Amino acid sequence: MCQLRKGLEWLATGVAARAMPLEQITDLREEAVAALRAAERGDYEPFFASDTRIHREIITHTDNSRLIAARESVEPFVYWLRGLGATGPHRLAGSTRRHLEILDAMAARDIEAAQEAAALHLAEVEEWTLADMASHDIVT
Repeated sequence: MCQLRKGLEWLATGVAARAMPLEQITDLREEAVAALRAAERGDYEPFFASDTRIHREIITHTDNSRLIAARESVEPFVYWLRGLGATGPHRLAGSTRRHLEILDAMAARDIEAAQEAAALHLAEVEEWTLADMASHDIVT
C-alpha cells in the first residue's frame, strides 16, 4: 500500500504543482506550521487534519477521477496505520518538514522538486512504519 500510495502521489504532486492556486498552497503551508506548533504542545489532532488535507488537496487538484478514486482506496490503510500509532507523534516533525518542502516546491512551480520531495516523504513514511511495527514501538 505504501508503494502504491507513493506512485499515485508522485504523479499527483507533479500535476498539482501546475494547477493548485498559490493562495491554497500558502494556506496549506500555514496550517502545517500551526499544526506542528500544536503537536509540540501535545495536541496531535491538528497535524492529522493537516496531513489528511495536504494529501487530499494534492490529489484533488489532478482533476483526474481515476487517480482520485485510486488514492481514496488506500485511505483506509492510512487511517489504520494512524490507529496503530505507526505514524504517531514521534514522526510529526519529519513529516511536516517534507510537507513544507513539497508545498514550497509547488509554490515555486518546480515540478521535479515537488515530486522528489513527495517521493522521499512517502518512502520515509514506509520506512518509519515498517520500523515502528518491527520494533513494536506502536502506541495506541
